[in-house]
Amino acid sequence: MRASCLVSVIRRRSLTEGNPHARPPALAIKHPPRTADPARVRLACVGHGDHRAALRRFAAGGSETYQGQRHSLDALDALAAGGPLLVVSLDAPRYEEEEGTLRMIGIGEAPRWMARPRRLAESWRSRSVIAALESFAPTHVLLRTMDVVGCGVLDWSTRRCVPSAAIIAGRFERAHPASLRFAKLANHPSVAFVGNHNRVATASMLDCGLDPAKAIAWDWPPAVVPDGKPPRTRNGSLPLRLVYAGSLLRTKGVLDLADAALALERSGIAVRLTMFGDGPEADRLSRHPAARSGALLLPGRTAHENVLDALSTCDLAVVPSHPEFPEGLPLFLYEALALRVPAVLSEHPVLLAYFRDGEGVAFAPPRDGTRLAKVIAALARDASRYELLSQATLHAWRSIQCEVRYEDLLDRLSARWRGDTCTR
Repeated sequence: MRASCLVSVIRRRSLTEGNPHARPPALAIKHPPRTADPARVRLACVGHGDHRAALRRFAAGGSETYQGQRHSLDALDALAAGGPLLVVSLDAPRYEEEEGTLRMIGIGEAPRWMARPRRLAESWRSRSVIAALESFAPTHVLLRTMDVVGCGVLDWSTRRCVPSAAIIAGRFERAHPASLRFAKLANHPSVAFVGNHNRVATASMLDCGLDPAKAIAWDWPPAVVPDGKPPRTRNGSLPLRLVYAGSLLRTKGVLDLADAALALERSGIAVRLTMFGDGPEADRLSRHPAARSGALLLPGRTAHENVLDALSTCDLAVVPSHPEFPEGLPLFLYEALALRVPAVLSEHPVLLAYFRDGEGVAFAPPRDGTRLAKVIAALARDASRYELLSQATLHAWRSIQCEVRYEDLLDRLSARWRGDTCTR
């Protein structure tokens, strides 16, 4: 049996280009332009986030909660080419809804008895995703996740020779069986390519056995660029303003950062640490002594523009990830450097591969709030060193730019899938 499918990607100007506050048409994603025969296109996308919640927020005039969110929805809409589209959201509560040609499924949480060890919960999620794919019977699959669930989807699609591709953001580890299995599965001829966020994460896939011809380093179009933005100076008469944005996970170092804020306060440095995001440690952070003293602020998950506003007035951005966290390269860090904000980073292997200490960033040992506080305090008390670090942010920002953009990957994918055939 041979299967082929024509997919046309339409380049469209972003609904909010030049105006991040613009309200998109409510039906912009629900009813995409029909540029291909809908009967021949059945695209399934499996990834993180909550697709339904994002659509509802945008329809109500809401903003992005992270850079590229609306851009990715528009691009997926175009890739589906008006045909049936299944979006499986791994981080969403359990739901299943249909709106026209769009089917949305939230996987929800695994049963409590499967919560530990983690592999049981991941196995349950993988089976739930496969059940959704079996029901939908896609002609093409776009994978936006890795690890156990990613392996499950690739195993399912390659066994059936369903054309697929992966666009992910995360570091692979040779010691991690799922990383090795993902790379092996992705070498199947039905997988067009694996795009990973920037060059270090992409190189890690090659270390795990991915065919170099399949690997593509990619990046989002920048939300902000440093053009015309002057280096920062530190006003020592004001409280030290720190910003973190991301998931509130232990392995992201958020508890270490809260401990550092408390240590700074106790050493006599007035500090205001704002942590944007949500996650398992949110409740614990809300009860942290730094939160009770007012040194730690927890706005929760908020509009992306609010994070940019906070960065535009802060002194330091902080990325305190633990080495075991599969860090790619946080978009929050791009934005901080573009706004000429120096960053304090943990000695995470990925961050060490991208940056050099003193060139726009300062490094601190991971998992140690006390030593993190000492690095931050040294910058807070040395105005000249702070200014030199800010001057170097321009070079740091330029050094992490990647030529291939998200839409370029979809163009390549469309070209590959156009007339693609696969013998089952």
